[in-house]
Amino acid sequence: MEPTVENRKEKEMVKVSIEGVGIKAGVMIWISLLIYFILMKSSSLIESELAWAFNAVIIGAGLMLMYRYYRTKTQLTVDYLPGLTLGIITTVVSVLLFSLTVYFWLIRLDVAILELLKKNSLFMGGEAVTPFKVAASIVIEGGCTGLLISFMLMQYYKSGFRRKAGEELMEG
Repeated sequence: MEPTVENRKEKEMVKVSIEGVGIKAGVMIWISLLIYFILMKSSSLIESELAWAFNAVIIGAGLMLMYRYYRTKTQLTVDYLPGLTLGIITTVVSVLLFSLTVYFWLIRLDVAILELLKKNSLFMGGEAVTPFKVAASIVIEGGCTGLLISFMLMQYYKSGFRRKAGEELMEG
């Protein structure tokens, strides 16, 4: 008996796991953050708080693309708790990898950046800026950003996609 299109879609939906999608998306966001960090370093934007704040845009775009991907592989409606779990996994993976990368970068490759970051309030500025404080600040800022963006996106995805593909939204 030949499998129908619906049977194939059901089999594909079973293969998609929240953890797998979250880890893959987290790694992709980490790579994007790493590329942006290297661009910031090479263009002398490393001192700017605004340039560091752009990480939130990268995390937000990555989370939105991750939810869209998950939605195309499973169903149009993303349930709230599984979707929020997906956002948390993605955020934790991307932020921890990025903070570890920056930590080891500051210890091994470029200790001079610490002098530049002393003026930056994001990294608990002052005389005692250490690689650990910078990494901890990245975890706090990135974690809060990712969790907040995941929460906001799930408000949208849980209510905005309850209709079938091609179905018109009723006015009124």
